[in-house]
Amino acid sequence: MKKFLILFTLLTIIASPCFAKQSQNSAFGLSDGEKMKKYDKTGSYQGYYRQSGSQVKEYSKTGSYQGSYRQSGNKVKHYDKTGSYQGYYKK
Repeated sequence: MKKFLILFTLLTIIASPCFAKQSQNSAFGLSDGEKMKKYDKTGSYQGYYRQSGSQVKEYSKTGSYQGSYRQSGNKVKHYDKTGSYQGYYKK
């Protein structure tokens, strides 16, 4: 039993940075390829966000690309559809 607890503790210590790193890869907590739908205050569908590698891409309700969000430390930087930097959100 003692060996099991030691082994379990070591595995937890080794694995915890891996899980922490995965959660930092996405500005919205999405996994690669996952979509999150966007609605306005009246409940009308406005488009969606999709995780694509290290960035989250935003699309309108017609499917046209609107821009992207990239996480950099504790900031989420916003870029428009031409790639111009628009500002950031701070966590």
